Amino acid sequence: MNGGVDGYGWLTAGFGAGAVLSGVVLIRWPQTGLRRMLLITIGYGMSVAATAASPCVPIAVGFMVLVGASSIAFLTTGNSTIQIEAPPGMRGRVTALWTTAFIGSTPIGASIVGAVADAFGGRAALAVGAIACFTVVAAGVIVMVRAHPKAVAGQPERRR
Repeated sequence: MNGGVDGYGWLTAGFGAGAVLSGVVLIRWPQTGLRRMLLITIGYGMSVAATAASPCVPIAVGFMVLVGASSIAFLTTGNSTIQIEAPPGMRGRVTALWTTAFIGSTPIGASIVGAVADAFGGRAALAVGAIACFTVVAAGVIVMVRAHPKAVAGQPERRR
């Protein structure tokens, strides 16, 4: 797939359209939590992988709408979850750590993905992003199972 500058513009527009649509939908869907973040990350990884495998720009643009939507859904769900779950006295500190992790990891991830794109092309760079999403989902499932094994099995937890 070689769309040139026009193709890049369309891909960026698709991402932006998905982000805006996601923001509008999330106004009415306020759930938070690790389970929702994992589901969103699965969708994010699948849409990034589908974009990487797209045979032409118009199909890739359609998948980029899903990439933009899942990206904003992950950010808003993560921010909301952190603010709701953190103890009130620690909320600012926890939010600062979340932001630092997000912004602080960008130069590292961008360098890796940039090197992959330079060596193997844009599709390979997208594939690395999809693999990263699925790796994070696996780690999240492990955390969820260890923290709430009964909830994962569908059994109600006892409140103490």
